[in-house]
Amino acid sequence: MDVLSFNGRANRLQFWLFSFGLAFISALFNLFAGLLLSAVFSGLSPDQRPWVQFFFVAFLTLIFVWPITAVSVQRAHDRGYSGRWYIAFQVLQVTTSLWILTHAVRAVAPESAEVLTADLVSIVVLLWWLFFIVTLGFLPGQKGENRYGRPPGSGVSNYRPPQP
Repeated sequence: MDVLSFNGRANRLQFWLFSFGLAFISALFNLFAGLLLSAVFSGLSPDQRPWVQFFFVAFLTLIFVWPITAVSVQRAHDRGYSGRWYIAFQVLQVTTSLWILTHAVRAVAPESAEVLTADLVSIVVLLWWLFFIVTLGFLPGQKGENRYGRPPGSGVSNYRPPQP
């Protein structure tokens, strides 16, 4: 499994190990960065701190979005599906997350139409995310070779899937 490539297939175990590993690394990075940011930027005014946090979160999002998208696309390939749907989902999710973060930074009134729209889009993203978790995380991949390659772990060139 190549975590930077959108080619090939990844099984459920690879998907979950990578996802939990990335979440653990992200949590450690956020903890360390939060401590660092609070120490280094303690002299900033209250108006400047949210912007520094916004750009930091945006930077983290961009760092981790490529590998998780690549592994999820590989997992979709294992199920026999194109990864384009997951890429569209990631674009929507990142855009929505950044949009919601700007509301916090700009202190948009909670009862505004913009916040209501963001909430509705967030619900759609959540439902789409649940669909992908079930599809990619719990349903088995296709047996045997498909248009995306051999099953994960079948490095032998003359691999034949078990016959039912």
